[in-house]
Amino acid sequence: MGTSSDIQVVDTGGGHDVGKYASLALDSAGLPRIAYYDYSHWHLRYAARNGSTWAVQRVTPGGTLGPGGTYAALALDSQDDPHIVYCDWYDTSSLMYTSWDGAAWTFETVDADIYNLTAMSLKFDDRDNPYIAYAAYDSQAYSVLRMAWIPEPATLALVAVGAVALLRHWRRA
Repeated sequence: MGTSSDIQVVDTGGGHDVGKYASLALDSAGLPRIAYYDYSHWHLRYAARNGSTWAVQRVTPGGTLGPGGTYAALALDSQDDPHIVYCDWYDTSSLMYTSWDGAAWTFETVDADIYNLTAMSLKFDDRDNPYIAYAAYDSQAYSVLRMAWIPEPATLALVAVGAVALLRHWRRA
C-alpha cells in the first residue's frame, strides 16, 4: 500500500445522502465502477470512471424516478458490462437484477418474497451467467440463505437453498 490515497468525489447527487450501500468493481482496464443508492432521491445510481472523469447515471426502468436500489451488489461480465443486484424496498419489496445491454438497463425480479435483506453477492461463471447469493427473511420470518442463477437474460431460474434448519441450529447454540 502506498503512502497516500487518491480521494475523489464521484457524485454529490444534489442531496445530503448519496452513496449508501456502495459496491465496487474494476473493469478489464483497471478502471473503477460503482453501484450505490442515492437516499436523497430514492434511486439506484451507477458511476464509471472513464479516463479522468466520472460518468454517473440513474439506474431506473424507463428512466423514471422509481424508488429502490438499496444493498447494491455490482459485477462486470467478460465484456465489462455492468450487472447489479439490489433490493427495491420502496416500490415492490423485491430483489431485483438489472444489466446494461449497451443502450439501456434491463430489469428482472429475482425474488418477490423479501422481508429483510441482510447480505448479497453477485458473481459470473465462465459463460457470463450471473449467480446471486443473498440472505433474507422469508414469509414465515425465518432467515434463509438463497441462491439464484440466471441462465439466460430473458429466463430467470430461482433455486432456493434451504438453510433454515442450519440457521435454527446456530440460534440454539
